[in-house]
Amino acid sequence: TASRTPDSWKLKSVFISSISFGLWLTLSTIILFALTYQTNAFDGFIGAENLCVNCIKDHCQDFFTARVQECSLTLNSTACGELDGSIMKSSNVVAIGTSRKTDIDLYWAEYASKYRTSRADLFENLQGNHINNLQSTPEADAIYQQFVYQYTVGQDGQAFGSDKAYSVSLAAGQGKGVAFVGRDYVPLTNGVGFCSFVWDYSNFNSTWTRGKKLIGPGMQKKDGVLRGLIYTQVSISGQALIFVTRTAGINTWFFAEKPCNLLLFAFVIAQVAASVIGFYGFAGYPADRVAVFGCGGPYLAISWIWSVLWHFPLDLIKFAVNYILTKDSYTQTAFTSRINAGHPTMTHSKVTSVARSIRASRTVDPIVNWPPPVVVRALHQWGTDFDPLLQARPLWFKVCFVMEMTLQVPYYIVAIYGFIHRCEWLRVPTLVYAAQSVTVMVIVLTEQFVGEFKTSAPLVILASYVPFAIVPIFFLVRASGATMFGETKTKRA
Repeated sequence: TASRTPDSWKLKSVFISSISFGLWLTLSTIILFALTYQTNAFDGFIGAENLCVNCIKDHCQDFFTARVQECSLTLNSTACGELDGSIMKSSNVVAIGTSRKTDIDLYWAEYASKYRTSRADLFENLQGNHINNLQSTPEADAIYQQFVYQYTVGQDGQAFGSDKAYSVSLAAGQGKGVAFVGRDYVPLTNGVGFCSFVWDYSNFNSTWTRGKKLIGPGMQKKDGVLRGLIYTQVSISGQALIFVTRTAGINTWFFAEKPCNLLLFAFVIAQVAASVIGFYGFAGYPADRVAVFGCGGPYLAISWIWSVLWHFPLDLIKFAVNYILTKDSYTQTAFTSRINAGHPTMTHSKVTSVARSIRASRTVDPIVNWPPPVVVRALHQWGTDFDPLLQARPLWFKVCFVMEMTLQVPYYIVAIYGFIHRCEWLRVPTLVYAAQSVTVMVIVLTEQFVGEFKTSAPLVILASYVPFAIVPIFFLVRASGATMFGETKTKRA
């Protein structure tokens, strides 16, 4: 049956809002990807592993550079080799291989200490290279052993099963899998160093890559975990968007409109499934370059926190779109009317007929019972008896409320981690939070005691606002010194 209110669906508003929401959530995913893949921002955060492949590769390069420099200072430089995997023909190849084997072992020990994981964890469930000229597809660890076998001139690692006759020196001389360069150099791995093999794309042996570049095991694993994280975040953000889009076209906070039980049930089931998939992944399925691994508990928590933080501004975007399209509707329900907490006939519920028509045509159950009427009545009673400022809600008061939701709430979440781990990087955000909170509190209390909406029960108001004043002052004093916790901490965020 056609709606008696033809424009009740507000298709123009819904269309523009949806595009805006999509751009906002896309931006949130891009920023999450950039922070995770290009920085150390989440390294160690509630136990999260480092997914910044470039950062790990740089650390690897620095480690091997330091090892080669140390070797050249303490031993004969011809026994140290080069970072690019080549050696001079006149060198002692056994000494070079032994030196490189030692460097590799020390690197994995350093890697385990720095990143709280091991080489075994890195290779768990990794698929092998599916592009090769071998008789069978080698596993990821077999590829690694082959590279180490070439890189250490046969002193470590192991040649692949179907290529047991592989001789490093003979292969280099005949150009078997490696391009012979001449000029007294033996190109053991086509100029590919250990760090480039593990943490980048490389062509260390054309027999294994058909002349193309093979994804390194470290990059393959970290990229797969990142896919698990991004999948979870996109699933949560995208499906939670329904709670905002169902009120598009009207100025109502998404949490003030209880959706029908079927929608809530579907959302919970979908997010449980998405969280399970994100946590466990597909064990490296479907292929080496597009593998998906479980992101684990820490990144599952990060994806939820990130999605929640980026979800709240969606209402502000919705209000902005409504204001641009229909300026009159901006003052209809979002800021000037009471929260719709029940059937429109209830005295504490105030919505427009247009808003009611939109809800009725979009939801299975148009009768909204959230927040519970008893809570709304209690808030209204509090405002009537003690807090006329809360009841009146002038524009500046609404602005302060929005600032608290968008600035202070994220700080609380981050501060919990910062205080538990005594992170010094929390000092500057704490100063900003405390200064903003104290400023707002002075304005609010001044209005409460001597302003247009002053209270008739100042002692009650003072008692209710004291915690909101004391905590920021305590934080301000705590962060005003050179350090937050009495010592300099270099722990990463």
